[in-house]
Amino acid sequence: MDNGGWYDLDTKEYKYLCGISFVAAMLPPIGGRNVVTMRYIRHFNLLYVEPFDTESLMKIFGNVL
Repeated sequence: MDNGGWYDLDTKEYKYLCGISFVAAMLPPIGGRNVVTMRYIRHFNLLYVEPFDTESLMKIFGNVL
């Protein structure tokens, strides 16, 4: 991401990446999940959404259906 591309492990050729957006999702590092390093996270904008309660979900999806 920092250098504009990655090396292909099979051909050892450098692959340039242009005009690509990365989207990722993650959960807290509990159970079998590993901690994501700050070196990797710095490439992303972090956004946290508080989980909705049952009443809110019923209202949202009740209107949709």
